[in-house]
Amino acid sequence: MRTWRARAAATGFVLLLAAAACRQLVGIGDETPSSFVDAGPEAQPDADAGPVCGIGDEGATCEACLETSCCALAGACAGDTACKGLEECAGACSGDPTCRARCLSAYRVPSDRAEADLAACLAAHCAAPCNLTCGAGLAEQFGADAAVGCQACLAGTCDAPSACASDPECQAIEDCTISSTADDRAQACLAAHDAGLDAFVAFSAATENACRGACAYGSQWSCVGHEPPRAEPSGDTQMTLFVFDGQLNQAVPGVSVTVCNADDPVCSVPPSGQTGPDGLVTFTVPRVLVTGYGATGYLSLSGPGLLPESYVWGYPLSEPAVRLQGAVFTDAGVGALESLLGVSILPERALIAAVAFDCNDSLAVGARVEVQPSDAQTVVACLRGGLPTVGPISDDEGECLIVNVPVTASPVTVTVTPEGLGTPSSVVTGFVHAGSGTGFLAHPNQ
Repeated sequence: MRTWRARAAATGFVLLLAAAACRQLVGIGDETPSSFVDAGPEAQPDADAGPVCGIGDEGATCEACLETSCCALAGACAGDTACKGLEECAGACSGDPTCRARCLSAYRVPSDRAEADLAACLAAHCAAPCNLTCGAGLAEQFGADAAVGCQACLAGTCDAPSACASDPECQAIEDCTISSTADDRAQACLAAHDAGLDAFVAFSAATENACRGACAYGSQWSCVGHEPPRAEPSGDTQMTLFVFDGQLNQAVPGVSVTVCNADDPVCSVPPSGQTGPDGLVTFTVPRVLVTGYGATGYLSLSGPGLLPESYVWGYPLSEPAVRLQGAVFTDAGVGALESLLGVSILPERALIAAVAFDCNDSLAVGARVEVQPSDAQTVVACLRGGLPTVGPISDDEGECLIVNVPVTASPVTVTVTPEGLGTPSSVVTGFVHAGSGTGFLAHPNQ
């Protein structure tokens, strides 16, 4: 599972996202995409080893422990194509975190019961002989470049990583993060493995607090160019939206919410619902809006005293339910934003909030956020310390505000390009309107 971490800015604009639970994603690495092609000779299994249990591990003591404590689970993994490739590769690494990270990037196994069970068994019963103490196997999910430093940091906060690594449900939640960067699929995976949630939240909190730099949070880009296939939508999606005032941090009742087709710039359909006293509203997103994987719909929000806003969720829905949250922008907030930026916000232009994520679903660090069309009056300001600062490079809050965006009859395009990667990680399109705000979720989709 990944942390639903998109947060409302101090200015209170449409920063939307989230699930019911707060969680920090521990993702799959920040090495360059070439690592998917070749995990390196040090990460290749010995084809002649002939392991007794179907899946072996390098080193006599580790192999003996596997055969004694986890043999049946290794056999189940050997019969599972996705599990077998990853575990054979990782088993040849003798616990080396860089090698294991290359294996994970090369195979990118989605949530897999056999893999989670075997990984948890090894961590619980064979940690010392297999060099997996203090949850060391989890460091592989932070990429080859960060894995060594991340593993050393995990050793200093040992209890939580060890508990997660030895819990098959917590391991399964970790695997969820590899399979998708879409909120709805990650939420469904979380629900399927909620028995591991407490262990995962504890691990996430400990790791983010103590090991943010060592584990390169917000800078994992190994999924770019290697996104797994999207699931075919099985039907309509029930969407629950929580709307709150981003400045006052309280629920906003009476907000009309409309589900709009991605190809409809004026959203010419009746409202889908209205938030109640608790700020919640549930409505149906028709399957027709999400078929084809190119177009997604968007939400239109309006209410007394609020700047009209839209929300582009940015990925094709495929699950039967999803929960999101959105901060609304009041008229007073526009004036506050003008004062902070020293820029006049022109009523004939549009305002955008773009929330950028890395492959872990952590808020992106060091990514350039751009919009097209733009001109000399367009200003990009990314959040730092909760306040917008003029400049297009995201900080660990992951959000950039873009003011005075030209309004045309065509959709605008928001592009996120990590520094040093040389290629975009996210490209999201949507309509904007004069005197209105639009929120874009920019999960990796390239």
